[in-house]
Amino acid sequence: MGRICFDTIEGYAQYARSVVEAESQPPVSPRRVTFFGVENADDRATRASARHLVEPLADALACNPRFAAWSVDRVIGAGATRDALGALLGSGDPPALLFTASHGLGFPNGDPQQIAAQGALLCQDWPGRKAWRGKPIPEEFYLAGHHLSADTSLLGTIAFLFACYGAGTPQQDEFARQAFKARADIAPRAFVAALPQAMLNRPKGGALAVIGHVERAWGHSFLLEGSAESGQARPQIAVFESALRSLMSGMPVGAAMEYFHARTGDLSSALAALVEAREFGEAVDEIALADLWTANNDARGYAILGDPAVRLGGA
Repeated sequence: MGRICFDTIEGYAQYARSVVEAESQPPVSPRRVTFFGVENADDRATRASARHLVEPLADALACNPRFAAWSVDRVIGAGATRDALGALLGSGDPPALLFTASHGLGFPNGDPQQIAAQGALLCQDWPGRKAWRGKPIPEEFYLAGHHLSADTSLLGTIAFLFACYGAGTPQQDEFARQAFKARADIAPRAFVAALPQAMLNRPKGGALAVIGHVERAWGHSFLLEGSAESGQARPQIAVFESALRSLMSGMPVGAAMEYFHARTGDLSSALAALVEAREFGEAVDEIALADLWTANNDARGYAILGDPAVRLGGA
């Protein structure tokens, strides 16, 4: 299932025109996939995503003979700045497939910036938690929807944004139990993130689709036990790799995301079995149960923004 949500009728019209144009006039330029991975200083989360998700994915696709005609570009670590991402999106020659991994900004419920900037991509410019010491994060450190110019064209591009709130925000906290809290509102209403909205409805050509995460995105998506820094986690990028390979092979984005749907089903079944065993008095590892619960809620958060029938032209 895909979702589209724009603030104006013109936004829907612009997106529809972009899809028709991309289908009618598929690009003839060489196929290019770009990986943009932030690795902020003193930051466990982006260190894990850069080293255990972005780099292995880029390696796997670069050495796959099936995609020898594709170029695999990497912007990881020091070069993954806001200016670099802005230039990548505003170059007039965007990649056919873009994969980013970074923090997504989060704001308190009711904050005046929440609707406009929740899920905006925090880039390498942020110096890390210790150096920044909890100060407000300036716009110069992140890319939000309102930073894309009217001249930006992303025609024919499919983007995958791995970031907290990258696709949207629910009204209520879906991980309250993980923090031993009562479920509470984290936003005045559920809403689609502004950055993918802006990427999809560019006047001069919008992206075909943006894949992202609703709510916070966790390391459980690509590490079996949460964090590679514990020494116990095992990278699990097969779902990501299979989805990207499918997109590069010309499959519709909805079909490519079936790998994520299947993983959600597997986790839900495993969680239900473990909960049932616990209810019948069997000894259950509570940490393993908490990890599985978090992984299940995380897995169900992936969403397609755009028409699920779109596919990369010329793939």
